[in-house]
Amino acid sequence: MFLYSQKGEVNTATVIGFKVSSNGARMVQNNKTLSGRSPYFAFRTSKNQSVKAYSNLPQLFMLSNYEIGEKITIAYPINHAQKAIVISWKEIPGLLLLLGLGILSLIIGKEYIF
Repeated sequence: MFLYSQKGEVNTATVIGFKVSSNGARMVQNNKTLSGRSPYFAFRTSKNQSVKAYSNLPQLFMLSNYEIGEKITIAYPINHAQKAIVISWKEIPGLLLLLGLGILSLIIGKEYIF
């Protein structure tokens, strides 16, 4: 059994825009769709490096949208600040959707295999 441990940091970031996924991820200042808005955020690491990144989880509900200028808590591996993730209750609905689709795929796939 191989265990991999990695040290990380928790920091505060500021939402600077929203992710649009058509033709690759890019940042926009206004996203007026009816679905949720995944945040682009900026922060400084403990080594004073400026980093911009975005959330990879889908935002499902307009009620839990992020706003430009909003402060959010993030966590990232020390040597890979670009891989930062958002630590917020607003990320949970998208995570649950992905988990639900994965479990549904396993159940349906199992029926075809056996």
